[in-house]
Amino acid sequence: MIRFHYKFAGLIGCLLAGAVVTAEAPDLVPLIREDANKVRSGYQEIEAKAISFTRKGHDFFVKRQYKEAVDNYIEAIAAYKLLEVEEVNPVIKSRIDSCREQIAKSYYHWAEKLALDADEAASVSQFAEAIRLCREAILIYPELKTQLDKKIVRYEQMMKSASRKLEVEESRLIKDKDETDYNIQLFLRQAQLLAQTGQLLEARRKFEQVLLLNPYRIEAIQGLRAVNIRIEQAARVRRDKTTSMERITEVEWKWASPIRPDSIGEKDDININTVSKDLPDNKIQQKLRSIIIPRIDFEDVTIPTAIKYLREQSKQLDPEGEGINIFLRLAEAGTEGATVAPAAPQPPLDDMGGGGGGEVQPANPGQISTPETTLNFVLSNKTLQESLYFLCRAANLRMRVEKYAVVIASHNIPLDDLETRIFPLEQAALSSIGGGDDPEQLKKYFMDRGIRFPEGAKIVFDPKISRLIATNTLENLREIEMRVTNELNHSDPMVQIQAKFVEMTQNDLKELGFNYALEMGQNDPSHNGRLEFTAATSMRNASAHGDDNILNFSRTFGNDDKFSMSVYALDQADNQNTISSPRVTTMNMRLATINMVEDVYYPSDYSDPEQTVTSPSGDANVSIRTYVGPSPTFTRYQLGVSLSIMPNVDIDQRTITMDVSPMLRDFAGWTSYTYTLDQTEGLPPRVDVMKRPVFRERNIRTRVTVYDGETVILGGVIKDAFETVDDKIPILGEIPIIGRFFTSQYTKSEKVNLLVFLSCRLVKPDGSPFFADNPPKGLPTFPKEQ
Repeated sequence: MIRFHYKFAGLIGCLLAGAVVTAEAPDLVPLIREDANKVRSGYQEIEAKAISFTRKGHDFFVKRQYKEAVDNYIEAIAAYKLLEVEEVNPVIKSRIDSCREQIAKSYYHWAEKLALDADEAASVSQFAEAIRLCREAILIYPELKTQLDKKIVRYEQMMKSASRKLEVEESRLIKDKDETDYNIQLFLRQAQLLAQTGQLLEARRKFEQVLLLNPYRIEAIQGLRAVNIRIEQAARVRRDKTTSMERITEVEWKWASPIRPDSIGEKDDININTVSKDLPDNKIQQKLRSIIIPRIDFEDVTIPTAIKYLREQSKQLDPEGEGINIFLRLAEAGTEGATVAPAAPQPPLDDMGGGGGGEVQPANPGQISTPETTLNFVLSNKTLQESLYFLCRAANLRMRVEKYAVVIASHNIPLDDLETRIFPLEQAALSSIGGGDDPEQLKKYFMDRGIRFPEGAKIVFDPKISRLIATNTLENLREIEMRVTNELNHSDPMVQIQAKFVEMTQNDLKELGFNYALEMGQNDPSHNGRLEFTAATSMRNASAHGDDNILNFSRTFGNDDKFSMSVYALDQADNQNTISSPRVTTMNMRLATINMVEDVYYPSDYSDPEQTVTSPSGDANVSIRTYVGPSPTFTRYQLGVSLSIMPNVDIDQRTITMDVSPMLRDFAGWTSYTYTLDQTEGLPPRVDVMKRPVFRERNIRTRVTVYDGETVILGGVIKDAFETVDDKIPILGEIPIIGRFFTSQYTKSEKVNLLVFLSCRLVKPDGSPFFADNPPKGLPTFPKEQ
């Protein structure tokens, strides 16, 4: 504004001077005034823009939008510089300095904000940007250099820390962390939904999959615990509500007398359901056995031509018109051909393609057939299976029936893909064949036992790890495994035996009775006309203590006469289940014993009592009687469950024959014996009591044969006691309806069912199943981490 005033004053002076000098030119005064107004308005417009940019910068600074604030301050400085043309205006200069200071403060706070964000995100690039902003702020406003230098040092340290965090970040150190976290969240959500819908076993598997990915995931551990608790509750309810009632019902049913017919009548229908053999998997086998070719006459016919002829015949003679696909795989061309001599007739083939019916030995059995090999034989009325079998024997070929086709190939061409398997084997088992150092000798050992080694197959033994490594077809690998298990690595399996003793007891008691009494000369005014209920009596123990009296009523009449009535009622059902499950592992033909017992000592014998009379100092008038009671001899008794087993394993049949002797013994109570000590030296006879313990034993001695992994019920000890009491007052008890009040009825039923379950399994010394193809049966097991 000051500059504007100076310019305006100079312009007025010039105008006055011009007016004096050029009085003859009056038209220039309006033009000069117009130019002066334009200059004034332009100056004011620029100043207004600068002030507007400054205010916007202040607003953005307050809102912490530092980038926009810096842009507006820069625009304001550029506008103020337009107002300075020649001399320096102090007002404009102070405004420019103020904008520069605000720019430095904006950079200062902007860098601080970027540093905070970078520290949270561990971003190195944001720290670098914050350092750059601080350095720019120093260039723009050097007065803040000291503070900004401290910021730069701190930001550089934070940038190094962020760089270190990035180097040790989980996503870099752990492979596929994002995918693993996603799978964990997915499995957890699936497990929660399955648990909510009651699919507990599936939910448990999902939680286990989470633990396989992260064994320390707390959500999976807690979820697995909750699911197992629910499974346990369901099993407990099932056992209590289903299994117990089933066994008790079995007790009732076995006491019922069966009704058997005298004989089966002639008109009685006996349903005999036949099992269909027409399964989808053996459709090719059916066609091979059902298609009969009337005549085959091959004379100098090559193998491909013969196969083509049989394929065409199968299509013509198939009722469905489809025929059978027959593929031929022979050795490469260039192998010398051979003409096979005709074969002598043989017995017919069986259903599996074995036997005779054209079993021919080729002229040169060791020669490999090629497409140029010729055949010469004649067959009549043979099935397609017999014809193909005859052709394979004649041409030294192999045949394999697959699901949708028949493949015929030379012996040097594997019909199956080669696989490699590793078998544990100690080197001492190969001592008879050189210790396994010579692969050819090892290969010859298995070839002598009928195992083929097609092209690419091999077998070696690695003594460092005691492993036999074989590469062959799947069928041959199974044969090798069988030979290794049964011949080279044979060992007797151990027997794991688990016995479950389940004893279920059910007591049912029902009673409803009335008791009336008339007493003469008995008067108790405190109970006159009062009803009394025995509410404090425990109904569970009522039958044991005789406290089934639930109501009493008494009434006094006359002077000393009293009438009383009592009601006895009880309805009680009590179930008790006792389960013992001992387990033992033993060697074949070795006695195994389990004792889950408690050692208790009870008197088993007593010494004779003694009674003597003595007179002190020879005084016959004074006598002292001495009595020494019987002294008990204690014996140790074992109360609980004991099991003795002698297993005998038949590996070929996969059976276990055992001599089993399970026993349960518990204390039943005491029995008292009364004895009389005879009269001695004038003393009267003495009567005394001796107590002896009574034990309850349930035992079974039997021999059973069980398949590996199966469970057998050895037997049950069933007891059923029933007691009925029906008392009534004569005449009054016979009155309809009213007579029930003069009748007392009591029924008590006690049922006991003891079952012994025996589960046997063949195991290896490491505890794994001896037969890998026989998985454990029963409840689902936890999948093991591979």
